[in-house]
Amino acid sequence: MDIYGIPALLYYYPSDMANYCNNPTECPNYNTKGLKNDPDIAKYSGCPTSDDAHMQHMFTAINEILNAVETAGVYDGRQSLLRKMTFREQRNFMQEQYVTKANGKAEFEMSPLSAVTVLSTEYLMNYLSQYEDRNYQIGELLRQRDETVFYQVNAKFRGDPYPGALAAIDYLTCRDGKTYEDRQKNLVLVFGKIVVDNEQRTIKIVDEKGSTIDDFFKTVIDSENHNLLTKRYKDLRNFEIPRYFMQARYGSTYSKAKHIRVFSYFADGVLFPDGALWRDG
Repeated sequence: MDIYGIPALLYYYPSDMANYCNNPTECPNYNTKGLKNDPDIAKYSGCPTSDDAHMQHMFTAINEILNAVETAGVYDGRQSLLRKMTFREQRNFMQEQYVTKANGKAEFEMSPLSAVTVLSTEYLMNYLSQYEDRNYQIGELLRQRDETVFYQVNAKFRGDPYPGALAAIDYLTCRDGKTYEDRQKNLVLVFGKIVVDNEQRTIKIVDEKGSTIDDFFKTVIDSENHNLLTKRYKDLRNFEIPRYFMQARYGSTYSKAKHIRVFSYFADGVLFPDGALWRDG
């Protein structure tokens, strides 16, 4: 919202959290982990209950967006949204929640930037040199940027909250435009902790949580179950036909798990204690 003036609002999924955080086993929706789902499971399976106040506010915001775009077009319509009361109220609510949950912590401690290390790109290239030989040299994309931002995730490989944090770090520290081609610094995701070796001008990755590149590959392989391009026409169900056509146009992009797509889109490299992925172009 601050960078582009476009609404980016968060709404709480309806739950029993507020009233049963200290005695969760007694909450009415214990079998759904406290989440209040819509009772009409045939039409709205896995959806939040629509009578919740936060959901009602979200529907109002969605209607405002549709209204603005229909009236003024996409560009002019979205530029007007942050001035509307619905969006101002939610933005104020988000800011209040941020302050309340900070619980006295410094702003930096509440940010994914607290897990960021910025080094000369020389350190990255020296680390990746272990993958070079006489038949392959890493391309110029990574080398052309003087500095590299390392986002360290000291956890086992998984999705949320790391895809969103990676995107935030990109906008906050790496780029001055709307795409990753406008990036001034490399952005590298690290599953593990970095130990900087200033003498050799390189890094080491310490594994504390059992991170392995095999988990990345396993997730990709599992995602390929949704890839329809390996099927024959007679094997497709009717509702799969338009999805097949989309995949024929865009490849299997949309069959990948969300965090795989986000990591692969935003990161110039992903490093594990036992392997690495990187861009050449």
